[in-house]
Amino acid sequence: MLETWFSKERLLSLYYFICANIRIKSRIKWSKLSLKFFHLEFLHSFVDSFNLRPDKVRVGLAQYSDMPHKEFLLGDYSDKTDLHQKLTDLIYRGGSTNTGLALTFIRENYFTLARQNVPGIAIVITDGESNDDVEEPSQRLRNLGVSIFVIRVGTGNMEKLRTIANIPHEEFLFSIDSYQELQVLKESLRNKVCFTVTFSENVKEEFLLNTDKTKNEILSSIRSLTLRPTGNRRIGNAIEYAHKNVFSNVTGSRVSEGFKQFLLVISQTTKADIYFLLDESGSINSNEFDDMKNFTKQLLEAFEVGNNHVRFGLVKFASSATIVFRIHYYNTKADIEKAVTSLRNMGGGTRTDLGLREMIPLFEEAVRTRGEKVRKLLIVITDGESIGTVESVEVPAKLLRTEQNVIIYAIGVKDASEPELELISGSPQRTFYVKNYDFLDEIKKDIITEICGCEGLFADVVFLLDGSESVSAKDFENMKDIMKLVIDRFVIGPDKERVAVVQYGTDPNEEFSLNTFDDKAVLLQKIGNIKQMKGKAYTGKALKEVLQSFDISKGGRCSAFRFLIVLTDGESIDDVAEPAKVLRDNFININAIGMRHADRSQIFAIAGSHDGSHDGVFFEGTFASPKDLSNDVLLKICNSGTDERQDDPTHGKIFRTVFKRDCK
Repeated sequence: MLETWFSKERLLSLYYFICANIRIKSRIKWSKLSLKFFHLEFLHSFVDSFNLRPDKVRVGLAQYSDMPHKEFLLGDYSDKTDLHQKLTDLIYRGGSTNTGLALTFIRENYFTLARQNVPGIAIVITDGESNDDVEEPSQRLRNLGVSIFVIRVGTGNMEKLRTIANIPHEEFLFSIDSYQELQVLKESLRNKVCFTVTFSENVKEEFLLNTDKTKNEILSSIRSLTLRPTGNRRIGNAIEYAHKNVFSNVTGSRVSEGFKQFLLVISQTTKADIYFLLDESGSINSNEFDDMKNFTKQLLEAFEVGNNHVRFGLVKFASSATIVFRIHYYNTKADIEKAVTSLRNMGGGTRTDLGLREMIPLFEEAVRTRGEKVRKLLIVITDGESIGTVESVEVPAKLLRTEQNVIIYAIGVKDASEPELELISGSPQRTFYVKNYDFLDEIKKDIITEICGCEGLFADVVFLLDGSESVSAKDFENMKDIMKLVIDRFVIGPDKERVAVVQYGTDPNEEFSLNTFDDKAVLLQKIGNIKQMKGKAYTGKALKEVLQSFDISKGGRCSAFRFLIVLTDGESIDDVAEPAKVLRDNFININAIGMRHADRSQIFAIAGSHDGSHDGVFFEGTFASPKDLSNDVLLKICNSGTDERQDDPTHGKIFRTVFKRDCK
């Protein structure tokens, strides 16, 4: 049993199961003794992090190759000493790999007989491709309410393993190169297992829309909320509950009176590994270096620091690169701030290329010490162009971006070369320039917004693009640029954001659907190649027909948030208010972007801002650049935080706000 601390109201039990394939493969040049050591080291330390008790967490273990073998059942061991002895005495068995048969075996022999209303967890460790079907057995196991984690060792078939693991795969599917790395996974796996258990599957309203309370009373009630997890994490179930039980006339909903309704989904920011690469060359005086240090510390304030949250490392460069502290050195914000404060500018040349080269092994090390896949970011701050290099800065920067999936933000000051900054970041969206160090503070919010982006967003986004004759060729290209700037911040994929584009004139034409592209680069290239169709501006007709672009047949996903972004530059011939209302009634969130010649009243009507508010409304003329406009659009979609949190008991964390919607 694993000790759990989850609720004061009642104690939970966690069924923990490890299904391990121990087949010795010729491509793994280890002895059976070596494999046993690494397996056992992991199993011993993992179960040791829990407290076995009959009324809490129970542990079972099966081993499989061509046939599954029962080592011990759930509840066989409630004493840790006996369990550790059993693990030590394990005999490794050889054979082929039938993972599907093993999944059926644990369903019938372990989880079917498990206690009711208790979360079930299965952890599958395998280093080979299964010879049998795994999709149906894993689905039947999940149908029992069992959450399945999968650890791939080596180069097994990832697609097959995706069908076994729960989604999102970033949380339930791990990949390591060798059994030696199992121990590195222990802490992160334990945290994910516990989080899966602790997030409540039951929903309880604390107060309703028509509860007669003042603002102070509501805030007091929020502050007094206590954690009371009682089951599995079921966000979809919670949204459905809110739809049926909270947003109704009986509980105070005023949608029939024309009031907007909002559902606020609150979640903490995800994990990330972030390195700073700071220029300490001789062109930077001590006061300027202090400004750089202060800016670095201010960026730290936006994140929750820790080994299970956001980790930071720092490297300086001048004529050579100097590692100040590695990503896993400090676990608290105070320690990092102290280390940054103690930095001294040593002077020298400007070898940005060497600084970037130094980051390659450091990010490789970050992956090993983290033990799970998280976002990797590099923030480069420099005040000059790299001089005396043996290679272009683009070479190591591109290696970081393409081979290690590091997102690079390049910040230039004073004499920095803007073209070189863009070579480093790989994107104008992630390139920032200020004339002197005093202005660093002014771009802080933009950088934090850019870094936070749409992390964790699961959305279907359709762009409705005005290609009518009322749009000039220049404005048409500007609208495409805005689309690309927004999409560049998305994480495109089947488990992330999906994008479709519909162009319209006299008639609408779908350029591509939600399920066309999973590759962002190809998607952006397609947008760049879109030709203006001309014709009359029938925006209302396009709004009527764009609803079908969210269809399941076009790649729409029931559980995804749905956004429509309309870009137009003129007056529609037909009515836009009614078709836009129909879209909102179908729980599609509409944002309307008006270019220079757009009809303002129609833009407000499309976004549903009848009261004159600018919620979801964006006019090109009010922004300094397309980049600024896209930033605001993205903030509206992602809703990643607000400055007005002083009265919020959850101050300091980043949240997402989304409209209530119906998945049916």
